[in-house]
Amino acid sequence: MNLPSVILAILIIVFACWLVTSGLPQIAEIAAANVPAVAWTETPHPGWIATTTPTRVSI
Repeated sequence: MNLPSVILAILIIVFACWLVTSGLPQIAEIAAANVPAVAWTETPHPGWIATTTPTRVSI
């Protein structure tokens, strides 16, 4: 491996670690702040469940 590709690989690894440790919680916080509190207390739309959960919910 030549030096530029090694540096690029290190930068990608560092970015991935940052994304997992601080990026994703920040994004989740921003998303949660933008969603009204009613959406968490009341039963959400079946389509909304299907898109947000990895397993498809059939109602």
